[in-house]
Amino acid sequence: MHDEASLRRLAEMGIDVYVPRSMATRAPETPGRAESMNARAEPVDVLLIAGDMAPRVPALITDIERALRCMGVRCLCTETPDAAALAAAAAVIVCGQAHAREIGARIPAQRQREIGWVVTDEWPTLIGHGSAKRALWSELRRVVRSIVRSRADLR
Repeated sequence: MHDEASLRRLAEMGIDVYVPRSMATRAPETPGRAESMNARAEPVDVLLIAGDMAPRVPALITDIERALRCMGVRCLCTETPDAAALAAAAAVIVCGQAHAREIGARIPAQRQREIGWVVTDEWPTLIGHGSAKRALWSELRRVVRSIVRSRADLR
């Protein structure tokens, strides 16, 4: 039988888990879909600020979100973040220097130093160049390591 963490991972991937009728009493405690996972009010580890997007960008954003989820990091994708989301996130992913400066101007200087920043090329460049994508994935790994390390320090 699957433990609760395995069932959660399957639900995040969009796989429906069917429980035998004899175990129907246990079904409510395990989420059946990814939507039920997202419905919970949990703090966000990474805030992915999409901004203006090219036509092929949603697929890349989906890949980024999926990769972060598989690494155990909670990610929220938004076009324009509110102050509460910026204050709560452990890291921010922004595409483009100009967009990063705009977002940075909305965050106090002390918070800017505390937060993990990933500033990539603009979306069209990111989609069209393999080296830009490799740089993005490298930075994502760095941010995930720091988030996991900070979680371990809290324990």
